[in-house]
Amino acid sequence: MKRLTSKDLGFRFGAMMLAVSMFAGQANGESLPDAMATALETNPSLASARAQVRGVRESLPLAWSEALPQISGNASATQTLRGENTPAFTIREQPEYWIATLNTSTLLFGGGRVWASTRQARAQIATAIASYQDIAQTLLLDVTRAYAEVITAREAKLAQEQSLANLEEQLRYVNANVRQGFLTQTDLAQARARVEQARAGLAQSDLQVVQASEAYRRLVGHAPGELEPTPQLEGLPGDLETALGIAVDNSPTIMAAVGAVQAADAAVDVAAANGRARLTVDTQNSFFETIDQRNVREAGEDSLSVRLSIPLFSGGAITARTRQQRATRSAAEFDLTNTQREVHERVSVAWSRVNASQATLNASRVRVEAAELAQRGMQREQQAGLRSVIDVLNQEEELLRARVDLYRAERDYLVSQRELAASVGRLAPLSLMETPVGERRRVAPRPDPRRARLIGQAEPEASPEAPAPQLQPAAAEAVTTPAAALLSRPAAIRMRAHQQRALSYQAGTRSLCGQ
Repeated sequence: MKRLTSKDLGFRFGAMMLAVSMFAGQANGESLPDAMATALETNPSLASARAQVRGVRESLPLAWSEALPQISGNASATQTLRGENTPAFTIREQPEYWIATLNTSTLLFGGGRVWASTRQARAQIATAIASYQDIAQTLLLDVTRAYAEVITAREAKLAQEQSLANLEEQLRYVNANVRQGFLTQTDLAQARARVEQARAGLAQSDLQVVQASEAYRRLVGHAPGELEPTPQLEGLPGDLETALGIAVDNSPTIMAAVGAVQAADAAVDVAAANGRARLTVDTQNSFFETIDQRNVREAGEDSLSVRLSIPLFSGGAITARTRQQRATRSAAEFDLTNTQREVHERVSVAWSRVNASQATLNASRVRVEAAELAQRGMQREQQAGLRSVIDVLNQEEELLRARVDLYRAERDYLVSQRELAASVGRLAPLSLMETPVGERRRVAPRPDPRRARLIGQAEPEASPEAPAPQLQPAAAEAVTTPAAALLSRPAAIRMRAHQQRALSYQAGTRSLCGQ
């Protein structure tokens, strides 16, 4: 027998520990928050939306650039063919010289255009962030459905396999009784038909497992392994009125519509500012030098000018453009009212769906218990000669349907909870974030919209002077407050105010239509 060395023992111990760790990882499985975090980090559709938000964020520095000095420089060298006796009194009259010029232009007064442009940019960024949050919540909800569908399909397949095994056992029992003359060929044919039906159902169950797994792979980025049971979602609103109030303040759909109204309102000011005066200061600094080294001459010119531009007549373009933006703002306000109604509808339906799915789940559990009890009774009564073969076969099919309906009721109940959380705009924090009780985060009154972190975006590196707070998990954070904080007038965009304004616009629309 070969004697093991310390190196061999160490290798075997390492292999054993690796196998144990792999088995432990498979035993633990993947949880729903893990799948959500992976989807937020790897989903290409969300990455595309994140890139679009980064592009929209650049609209703010573009708006500010108009108020900053505009500096440009140019240089040129000139050679002129002239006669030998042509006199040259200045550098520009020399046959060879070069010139360098530095030009600056600074806006002193722009008629409010810069201020309106920055307001418009902030509103556009808020809209983009809110739209991104809506896309992220939709992705999380799709991941939840795919996760629950994989579990449901697998459990339904196991129930189908169990039902097929029971029917095959029943077929063997019937076949034995047919040979002994206690049952007929009709009973045997019924049992065989149910067995083949169960095999066809098992094939369909395999297909459903593949479909659910591929949908999971498309959303999360990898095939589903061992999945942990989907936990119930904690922190949901206690009643419908509370849910509606939370949706008004946190729904990304409403936030995006509010941002669109703010952007349209700023666009009206931008269009009106084009008809106001503009005051700029221009400077020009030039340096001349001859190229001929035998007679070097240098000179410089500096100029300062103040330019006032007032549009006197533009053919009605400025006024028409302002009216156009006002009509766009009116349309955005109507869209906001419609969005509020849609959110109200979604929250109400989601709340009712949670209650209905919970009642269905409770009834399905009682149904499965009763079906299992009836199946055991049917088998014993069949052995006593009190039940026929078709009675046992029908009860087996009823038990299979009850179990499959129970798995689907569990899926519907857990998904309906996430749908309610998504309808009020709280799916991401309730699913991914665990903020300690009593901890408050400082929110700046006017945060920089270019620095607002998105769901699924990595944490920025903290400076040594101000370390970043540790949040669990760090894969994603629900950014619902920046979209609201970027709006300049939150009180003016509440639901009641916009509904009143919408009513006034409706009255104006009726007058325009002649009603």
